[in-house]
Amino acid sequence: MNPSNGPGTTPLPDENYVDALRRLSALPNVTILGYVHVTYGKRPVTDVENDIGEYAAWSTRDTFKASDDYYEESARIRIDGIFFDETPSDPEMLPYMSRVSRCAKRLLRGAKSGANGLVMLNPGVVVAPAYYDMADYVVAFEQAHEHWNATRDEFLEGLGGRSRRQKTVVMVHTCPEEQTEVEGLVGEVRKAGISGQFLTEQVNGGYSQWPCWWSQYVDSVFLHQ
Repeated sequence: MNPSNGPGTTPLPDENYVDALRRLSALPNVTILGYVHVTYGKRPVTDVENDIGEYAAWSTRDTFKASDDYYEESARIRIDGIFFDETPSDPEMLPYMSRVSRCAKRLLRGAKSGANGLVMLNPGVVVAPAYYDMADYVVAFEQAHEHWNATRDEFLEGLGGRSRRQKTVVMVHTCPEEQTEVEGLVGEVRKAGISGQFLTEQVNGGYSQWPCWWSQYVDSVFLHQ
């Protein structure tokens, strides 16, 4: 969830975000992450911690309005964890990332929502094991589909064994729209033991509507496994 390159400067995000968050917060199988950028460790750590604190505080602020006829008065929104974007990969930045990761777990676990304080790092490259130790998930690949095909074996070799792959997420953009090619990519990632994947046909990332076959494929392959 990313209202304004982070939580924004208002006590709550605008009503469109609030409505979406309340609907998501009511679903038991959804984990909501708040976006926080760290600018590869160059952003002041206090600014990062303030963003985390704002996300944690959302669960304490009542979003009920008199016009809400389909929500209870106690309706709240929640953030379960933090997605740290532009994460550094330099081992020298481990103390910085360790501090903000601990902050995320401490503040979100202490929130009234009962959040678990999940931490996801996005360096976009393979990083040292110590980064995996502080995080629940690490985005270790963020490149085009063509780059995945060219470097897949090298990437998987550098990634290491099962324990790290279970904490790894890959983001592959500029994917082809052909069903067979996307199915092949999904299967490769799953077979490699990687836990998460975000795929898009958008050039250089982003999101748009996949062809109708994609939702059918997801329903049949993922939701029933």
